[in-house]
Amino acid sequence: MQSPTVKIPIYYLHQVAEKITDMGVDLHAWLARSQLQHSQLDDTTHTLSFATFRQLVRDALVMTQEPALGLLIGSRLLLNNHGVLGYAAMNSSSLQQAIEVLERYSLLRTPLITLGHQMDGQHLRVTLSENYPLGDIRTPMHEVTMLGVKNVVDYLAAGTPPITQVTFAFAKPAYAALAEEMFQCEVVYGQPRTGFGYLPILPPSH
Repeated sequence: MQSPTVKIPIYYLHQVAEKITDMGVDLHAWLARSQLQHSQLDDTTHTLSFATFRQLVRDALVMTQEPALGLLIGSRLLLNNHGVLGYAAMNSSSLQQAIEVLERYSLLRTPLITLGHQMDGQHLRVTLSENYPLGDIRTPMHEVTMLGVKNVVDYLAAGTPPITQVTFAFAKPAYAALAEEMFQCEVVYGQPRTGFGYLPILPPSH
């Protein structure tokens, strides 16, 4: 697979680093395989090539021996982990507006993926699209993105789960039961696209 020339901000690498460290991985060894220094994790202006980012994800999967790593990292992505993007979503006047904020500005945080939504009466559907072929990191990238967005939606919905189904455009993994536990709703695999099932438009409680 030819690597795209996109530059990827380092924003979310902290969550990856913290999780794999908790799992016993030597952080310095993980970074060194991609010629990175620990100090670069704190430099919000630093960007990664797709090849470097892909290598980091692949190495994290190998070094942890955890195929569900995308879910485990996604569970750490709460509203305050999204910086200005999270603040803007939190101050939205409705759940629909919050989704539109995430859709509009998510490229600034992760240019590999785009969020979109479609309206159907009083419901909307959130979908994920790849801006570049993700290849062998597709599964963890889809998982971490969808769980991270669901955490934001759940927070704004104030404990009233608006999401009844999550779909993934890849085959059912061995850890599918863990995915349902983390998403707290039905998770369906082998679908035409990755996204959320229909959810009612609710005003945030904040």
